[in-house]
Amino acid sequence: IDPGFEYRDVTYVSLESVFDGYSPAQAAEMRARLVSRLDAIPGVEAVASALQEPLGDDEAPIAIRLPGETEAQSRTGELNIVSENYFSVLQLPIVRGRAFTQDEVRAQGPGPRPAILTETTARHLWQDTDPIGRMLLAGADPLVVVGISADAQVTSLGALDPYFVYVPGEGSALFVK
Repeated sequence: IDPGFEYRDVTYVSLESVFDGYSPAQAAEMRARLVSRLDAIPGVEAVASALQEPLGDDEAPIAIRLPGETEAQSRTGELNIVSENYFSVLQLPIVRGRAFTQDEVRAQGPGPRPAILTETTARHLWQDTDPIGRMLLAGADPLVVVGISADAQVTSLGALDPYFVYVPGEGSALFVK
């Protein structure tokens, strides 16, 4: 089965409990140093992170809806928080629009956050209309679609999630290529 992404020559490292007992600021600083050191190793092409690894046991449900819809009309999807290199490291193509930038990954301010949706998610929400630049609500938080990723079987083999949303950020799973 082709899951739609590639783990070949990718090392996975979980930092889930590594920084227990540290403040969020301390953990972020230590994590940044670790990523910088990994990235400096000869032969390492890139380092990426995510909240969830593909085909892992974790779930991060998200309620999404279009502007103008009520909360009762929300659809439940899956969420993953990923860094700017996630799509290239796992060879998960961006088929329309773009991947996240480093500034977007580090930004935590108010306002609409960028989002990347899967092809299936975009089709379910907007049929054949171009989704780039469209707004989506995750609870009360606005998201603006900046990219569409190829469909991939990331929660289980043999099934595509009808709604899958990526937002920028740092996660506890590292991928080193």
